[in-house]
Amino acid sequence: MKRFYILLVLTMSILCPVNASGQDLNSSDERLAILAEARQLKSIYKTEAAIDLLSTLAGADSFDADVLNELADCHMQAGDLEAAASTYNLLSLKDPGNVLYKVKMMNIAYRLKSFTACTDLGRAILQLDTIPAMISLTGDAFNQMEAKDSALAYYNLYLELNPYSIPVLSKAAKIHLDRKEYDAAHNLADSYLQADSTNMDMRSIKGVAYYLKGDYKKSEEVFQKMEDDGNDSYNVHFYLGQNQWHNGKPFYARKELLKAWQIDSSDVNLAYTMASVIMEGGQAIDAAKPWLDKAVDMISPNPSTLARIFREYALGYMRSEDFKPAIDYYSKSYELDKESFSALSSIGYCYERLKDWKHARDYYELYLTRARKGSSGYNFAVESLDYVKQQLFMEEK
Repeated sequence: MKRFYILLVLTMSILCPVNASGQDLNSSDERLAILAEARQLKSIYKTEAAIDLLSTLAGADSFDADVLNELADCHMQAGDLEAAASTYNLLSLKDPGNVLYKVKMMNIAYRLKSFTACTDLGRAILQLDTIPAMISLTGDAFNQMEAKDSALAYYNLYLELNPYSIPVLSKAAKIHLDRKEYDAAHNLADSYLQADSTNMDMRSIKGVAYYLKGDYKKSEEVFQKMEDDGNDSYNVHFYLGQNQWHNGKPFYARKELLKAWQIDSSDVNLAYTMASVIMEGGQAIDAAKPWLDKAVDMISPNPSTLARIFREYALGYMRSEDFKPAIDYYSKSYELDKESFSALSSIGYCYERLKDWKHARDYYELYLTRARKGSSGYNFAVESLDYVKQQLFMEEK
């Protein structure tokens, strides 16, 4: 509430400026002393105390950019991103040509996952100044919004200024790979490798591009050379094994895939490939079955887990008052986990809201056969059932 009041007062100082003709606290020695003390408190992370102190300088009869900046920094330090963004917005309203305020607002917007606001701020900043980091961040925001064409446009603009940025090259290449534009990804990696042939990230992108194109021979060469050069990563072992499998070398493939599994045992494709490699190597199903079982376990959650997932779906639909799909998911949940019989009462409630009194009655009655008498759920169902029966009686009259 205190922070809201401070922002309200500061907003009023912009919208309704007052001519300060008396004592001006913000230009006095006392103001400087308070600012110095607040900065000291902030430096030792006594952030709340610094905010309290700075609030004494916030008045509707003045606008003090130094105070606002300190307040914004304190809000950032305290993790109150919304308050920091609002404060920088006030500063920007007073000084719309100030790039620094917009940069800080843009970074906060990205952290808050306000990606549309982030891209809008990115465009505004670039009209004032060409800042490579903000070009990249604008691309990242578009990427988060699944606006891949726009993301690529900003990544390419950034790469014109800094063509050897590994993070941006990697993000651009990933978009191309996801869109099956393998030559474009390969070309990005190759252009970098002409300047630095040792970079593992770019070599990996090149190898993956070959693999996804189906050129397993060239892909194997890339990853084999990476392994020979000392790269012991999951990706190297995984793709080297996959390529060796496709190239008719199941014995070597199994060795590489086992190394990958020892690094990360969460990839269902790896478990499936291990089973295929084992069988192609001439071994019986008994040797491959454990790997197939691992794959099945990874893609098929146990019934109680799946039931919980369905209940979350149902709860979301019910809270949105979309009762038909809620009924469907509660029914699926109950079929998987009969011990979670509270779903029956929830189904009854959904039917009640749909004014399907007969189904509501049936589900409430079924729930009451299982619920503990006197519990809150039991009492709710009793009251609801009484109401539903009254509605049925009125309909039958």
